[in-house]
Amino acid sequence: MPIISRLIRLEILKHNLKVNSITNRILLIFSLLYCLIGFSQAIPYRIGKLWGICDEEGKIIMEPKFDSLDFSSDYDTNQDVLIPKINNKEGLIIGGKVLFEPVFEHIYFSNNLYFTVKFENNSKISDVFDSDGKSILKNPVIEVLSNKKVTDGIYTFHLLNKDYTETFFFYDVVNKKIIQTLYENYASINFIKRQSDYFSTSFLVKKNANDPLITEAWDVTKLPNSVSKTKLLYRTEKEYLEKFLKNSRKQNSSGDYSGNYSGSGTGSISVEPDDKVLVKGHYDDVAIEAPREENSMINKTVYISHNLKIKDNQLVLSKNIQSQIKPLSDISIDLKVPVNNIEIKNTSFSSKRNDTIFYFSNYVQFKKKDKYALLFPSNLKKIIEFDTITKNANSISDNSNNREVILLVGNKDKKTNQFKYSLYSNQKGLLFPMQYDNLTYAPKLYAYNGNSNYYSKIGNKLGIVQIDGTEFLKAEYDEINENNKYEAYRAIKKVLDIRKNNKFGVVYQNPQTYKLELIDAIFDYEIKNIYLNFPRINYPKASGSKEIPNKITLISLKDKRGNLVGYANANGMLYFKK
Repeated sequence: MPIISRLIRLEILKHNLKVNSITNRILLIFSLLYCLIGFSQAIPYRIGKLWGICDEEGKIIMEPKFDSLDFSSDYDTNQDVLIPKINNKEGLIIGGKVLFEPVFEHIYFSNNLYFTVKFENNSKISDVFDSDGKSILKNPVIEVLSNKKVTDGIYTFHLLNKDYTETFFFYDVVNKKIIQTLYENYASINFIKRQSDYFSTSFLVKKNANDPLITEAWDVTKLPNSVSKTKLLYRTEKEYLEKFLKNSRKQNSSGDYSGNYSGSGTGSISVEPDDKVLVKGHYDDVAIEAPREENSMINKTVYISHNLKIKDNQLVLSKNIQSQIKPLSDISIDLKVPVNNIEIKNTSFSSKRNDTIFYFSNYVQFKKKDKYALLFPSNLKKIIEFDTITKNANSISDNSNNREVILLVGNKDKKTNQFKYSLYSNQKGLLFPMQYDNLTYAPKLYAYNGNSNYYSKIGNKLGIVQIDGTEFLKAEYDEINENNKYEAYRAIKKVLDIRKNNKFGVVYQNPQTYKLELIDAIFDYEIKNIYLNFPRINYPKASGSKEIPNKITLISLKDKRGNLVGYANANGMLYFKK
C-alpha cells in the first residue's frame, strides 16, 4: 500500500508497543559526565537479596536497595554501566552515579542518546535523554518511530506523539539541540523516497486529517545552516494513488517507493586532500640499511639448508648453500638398520652461528632393538634413544632464527615398570626430568606466541606444562575441564575450569598478550564470568577527566544451578554477604 491509513497504523502500534529486544542496550559515550564527577570503581555488592555498589576495597558506595544490579547482558564494552532493577523496572547507573532510577520498562542506548520506555495508566510513554539525563523532546511521546544518522553528530527523529500526530526533526547530539524541525504535530508523515544518507528526502504529508496530500522533497546538504524544499500538491488521496501507480517503477516490501519524483538535492560529501595529514600504521620492526660507501666491506649472512632423503636405498643428507646453483655433495648416513625402518619426519627447524643460518627441513625417527631413536641433521654423531617417542612433533621459536623441535618422550621406571614422560628439545635435550605419569597434548590451548601446551598428570592430580618446559600449573589439581561458555569477555577463546580441594578457579588466555593467566582455585563457587581490566571503558575520555585507577580482574561466581551468587576479585576478596 502506498499509504497506510491512520487506523491500521495505530492498530499495528498496539501490537508493537514494547521496544524491540535490547540488543543495543546501554553502551555509553559519557565523557562529559566523567569530566564533572570523576570516577570511582562501581562493583555490584550484595547483602542478602538486595544489591548496592562498593569499590575495590569493599567500601560501600551505595547501600543495597535493588532487586538486581547487572552489567549489560547484550554487550559488555563499558563495564562502568550498571542496570538496577526494582520490581522488574530498569534504571541506569554510570560510574556509581544514578542517572535514572528504576522506573522504566526498558532503557536502551542508540546514537549517543538514552531511549526510555515506561507505562502509565496502560499507556506507553517514550522519551529520549542526552548524556546529562535531560530530555531532548518537548514532551514525552508514544513511540520513536525512527532514528537515523545523517552525518557525524546529526540524526533524524520521527516521533508518534501522545495525540497520535507525528513530528520529524534533525538533532545535533554534539551541541545537544534540535537544529531543524521539518514537521511538527502533523496528521501523517510518510517516507516516499530517500537517499541512504538522508541528505535528500521526500515525504508524503498531511498537516491535518482532512487536508490534501503534499509531496515535499527536502535538501539538507547545508545543515545546520539552511534547508530548502519543493512541493507537489494532490487534492485527494485517490488522485495521488492514480499518479503514483502511473509513474512509480517499483515498490519494495518495506513500503519505500522509487518513482518519478524529483527532489532538489543530491547530497554529497567531498573531502579535499590534506598534505599535512600524517597517516600512522602498525608495522613490524623493519631494519633500514644506512648508506655505505662503494668500497666498504659488507658482511653478508650465509644461508645453508639441509634435507634428509632416501637415495639409492641409502639415507643421505643433502646440503645447499644459498647463491650456489650446484648443491654440495650428499653425505651418506649408516644407521645400521633397514631403510624400511627409517621414517623421515618433515618438521622444519633452524639455528644461527655467527653470520651463518642453518635451516633443516626434517629429521629421522627409527626403531633400534627395543628402543625408539632420533637423529637430527644438526648433529649426525648423536643418536637419541627412548622407550617411547610420540609420532607427532611440535616446534617453538625464539624469534631470532632459532627454531627447535619438541617431542613427547618416555621411559619405563626401573622400579615400578611404569612409563614416565617428559618433553625433549633437539637443542636443549630433556626440558625437565621424566616425572609425569601422562602428558596429553592440548591442541586448542595456546600460550604466548601461539605455543601450545600439555595437560600433565601425576597419580590422580592434574596440571599444565607449556611446550617450552615451563610448568604453568603444578600437577596438584583434582579437575581441569574445558569451558567455552564465559559470557562477559567474548574475546576469551578458551578457558579451563580448575578445582582443587573443593575450591574453584579458572585458566584463561589473555586476548591482548596471548599469555595464559590463572585465577587460582580459592573460591567456594565456580567462576561464571571474567571481567578483565575492570572497569574496561573503550570510549574517549573528555579532556581533563581523571584517569581510571587500579584496574582489576573482576569475576562473577555462580551456584550449582548456574545462578549468579555475587562478585569477587581475582585475589579472593568477595563483594557479597549472605
